[in-house]
Amino acid sequence: FQVTITDDTAVESSETINVALSSPVNMSLGTQSTAVVTITDNDVALPTVQLSASTFSVAENGGTVTITVTRSSGTGSSTVNYATANGSASAGSDYTASSGTVSFAAGQTSRTFTVPITDDTAAESNETFTVGLSSPSGATLGAVTNATVTITDNDTAPTGTVQFEKAAYTVDEDAGTVTVVVTRSSTVGNVSVNYATTAATATAGADYTTTSGTLSFASGSATANIVVPIVNNSVGELKETFKLTLSSPVGATLGTRKVATVAINDDDPGNAVIQFETAGYSVTEGTARVTLRVTRSNGNGTATVKFATANITALAGSDYAARSGTLSFAPGVTSMVINVTITNNTVAEPVETFRVVLSAPTGGTLGTTATATVTITDND
Repeated sequence: FQVTITDDTAVESSETINVALSSPVNMSLGTQSTAVVTITDNDVALPTVQLSASTFSVAENGGTVTITVTRSSGTGSSTVNYATANGSASAGSDYTASSGTVSFAAGQTSRTFTVPITDDTAAESNETFTVGLSSPSGATLGAVTNATVTITDNDTAPTGTVQFEKAAYTVDEDAGTVTVVVTRSSTVGNVSVNYATTAATATAGADYTTTSGTLSFASGSATANIVVPIVNNSVGELKETFKLTLSSPVGATLGTRKVATVAINDDDPGNAVIQFETAGYSVTEGTARVTLRVTRSNGNGTATVKFATANITALAGSDYAARSGTLSFAPGVTSMVINVTITNNTVAEPVETFRVVLSAPTGGTLGTTATATVTITDND
């Protein structure tokens, strides 16, 4: 008689069936009244696929991290899906989210895929994300189906501040260059900071050369210099200024002196500009005098200028004391004053004005404010 055997696909050990004879008629049972049938399995076990390790590590500036998937045998072909997931690292800012399928051809037992790593400039703790395997075909999942990837930060936390040594610098027009010093409060690690000039009253190209770039501090260095070329023109002019600004530090933070002003002293003898410091002055009638300041743009050599008061609505003698004379600038002197006495009368009157006029300069030329107006406010 026959016993039907089922050909399943399960991988299993050899199995047995017991067969027994019983209840003989017109005969007796012999010694072999039982038999054992052994079924030998014909199914080949599927290979297992898994990650080669449960942890991987990559430097932030490594570009990519390579993940290895292994297969227990090279029999047939197999596939398995993979995908990343955030941990403390975030897709987009720390790494690029990745997913796909790893395929094993016959004979292959190891395959790889890569995940791009983002190299940012933020100093941060080490961060992690995970990689997981799923949905195998032609294989089964092994024990290591998930792995943690650690991104090791490569950025140095900012240490100390960078700033200008002082907020203001002065340079003579014929000096050729001006050196502006930048300092940092800590000398640990490498530091860099951007800088650039901007015009104020000085004009780029005519008074100084536009300058910009990146200033670098080596580890252990506390100072670095910015050198700006100064243009030596032949025009008599007032003191002029431009600014230097620091920005975008790496490895440090900006201090309070992130802007410095550079003043250029004119050096052209005989071409100095002589004028009032301001075009308008104000004084209260009870004040003994008003002081007007006259400046010249450089202190080279000697210079003179005449001055005289003139009525507008205020009257010399009753509201102020008329004055005239000559101011003489000695070498190196760049400002002088004219004092005009104010008369404190008892008449209630409106606000009154007079002017002081400069004329006949020597050793220089008159500037745009060669006339100043003085306003007297009544106190009665």
